[in-house]
Amino acid sequence: MKAHMGEKLPLHGNGSAARSYLHVDDVAAAFETVLHRGVPGQIYNIGTTLEKTNLEVAYDMCRLFHLKTTDHIVFVKD
Repeated sequence: MKAHMGEKLPLHGNGSAARSYLHVDDVAAAFETVLHRGVPGQIYNIGTTLEKTNLEVAYDMCRLFHLKTTDHIVFVKD
């Protein structure tokens, strides 16, 4: 929402923390599969091997909303 409003994007530390992001439709499909085909008592991990750092996501958001990264990405203390 901040990028959409043209506000600064705060990144904790240096932005190098990586996360695995999934589209909500993919998560819903995985939940449905486990619900209908899963075995009670079993553990199911839902994720991907594709990761992005928080800094990469901030750059992507700036690109998407045509924002200058040096003006909109701000590093804050962890």
